[in-house]
Amino acid sequence: MFNLKRSRSAGLLICSFIVTMTPFKSEARKGFKSGLGARSINGFKEYTSNTLTPIKLEQCLNLESQIGKSEKNLNRSNTQRKNQGKSLDKLESEVSSLGYYLDFNKNKTFYSQSEVDSFNKKVSQYNNLTAKYNLQLELYRKLEVPHNKKIDSHNSQVNNFQISCARKRYYEDDLEKIQNKY
Repeated sequence: MFNLKRSRSAGLLICSFIVTMTPFKSEARKGFKSGLGARSINGFKEYTSNTLTPIKLEQCLNLESQIGKSEKNLNRSNTQRKNQGKSLDKLESEVSSLGYYLDFNKNKTFYSQSEVDSFNKKVSQYNNLTAKYNLQLELYRKLEVPHNKKIDSHNSQVNNFQISCARKRYYEDDLEKIQNKY
């Protein structure tokens, strides 16, 4: 005959065994956020292809630190590039405005020397602003090339991290040992 009480207690025993055997997931401490921390069971650790060894975990932490530094460097570089871009936009607006004025008045008949002088002054301003714009554009391009190289390098590091480290498990005590070394 089937015993319901014995069946329930056996089921609870099996469930509690499964729960204790499943590694505990926790949020990583001190910055390593991209993996799944687990605790070893009675000191037993199994390193699979999805579990970072202490050496690989240390490499991932170093890579994560490099990515953080790279990101700060990119932000500085981007700020310089954006400021140069704003200066360029302002000059472009001034050149464009003067260009419209000159185009609109290029076939106009001037009746006084002051009108001619005023028009010639605008032409001179236009030429000076165009030269200044071209210099600023060259500076912008000089900032843009190394910035793009920094982006490529940063993206390469991030891709490497995604492949080698992200969403991989690690043991919390391995992480603590590595962090205590520094």
